[in-house]
Amino acid sequence: MNLLRRIIVKFKKDGFAAVCKSVLYWSWKIYISDKIPAYVSWPVHVLRKHRFECGGRLYTLFFHPYNKTWTNERMVEVPIIYDAVQYTGLEKKILEIGNVLSHYVHVKHSILDLYEKGEMVINQDAAEIIGFDNQFDLIVSISTMEHIGWDCGEKVEKDKVRRAVESIRKCLTDSGVFIFTVPIGYNPYVDALIRDNIFTDVNFLRRVGKKKWKEVDKKEALTCAYGSEFFAANAVAIVTITKREL
Repeated sequence: MNLLRRIIVKFKKDGFAAVCKSVLYWSWKIYISDKIPAYVSWPVHVLRKHRFECGGRLYTLFFHPYNKTWTNERMVEVPIIYDAVQYTGLEKKILEIGNVLSHYVHVKHSILDLYEKGEMVINQDAAEIIGFDNQFDLIVSISTMEHIGWDCGEKVEKDKVRRAVESIRKCLTDSGVFIFTVPIGYNPYVDALIRDNIFTDVNFLRRVGKKKWKEVDKKEALTCAYGSEFFAANAVAIVTITKREL
């Protein structure tokens, strides 16, 4: 959808004031905010503690210069997933699908990523994992599942995400848990799995301010568009799957 068409659609849906607000926001982001080096603006965000609640737990928003987390969903995804990793403990076997956490914190767990190379990185397709059945106590993933069978050079396959979930689930021990986050509105096939209640344990967060997120129900989360009204995800699903689920 080209820019003019997007403006017309937003005008019909939300009115003139909303269009003006959106234009001002994106003008600021593209021509001013994105031109400021991350390491210059980072301390401004870190100095203030912003908290959010999810699943009965209280977290602090995560601000880091890499990928300017204060502008996107990483500010809530990283603290949730990293907390799960720390709670599980280093004595347990942990696998991360997609190399994300290592950009922000020091990690010692294994990573499975189809493209990135590294000492701890296993280069396999998440939908066809070989040789790791029943091995991991915790498997985590941050905004990676929505790319499977959708983009990043992959052929579009609407069923590949579900195949990946099954493949990953087989790598869990009997008491193991798979926790992953995905942005709502990015991949319609992932949204459909959530809408159809394929996953039974899901929490939802909606962005309601530049640095403010609140927990919402599925219905409200699924109304959120990706990239509007804030940059990147405006709602995130946090999915928890056990060994015997699905």
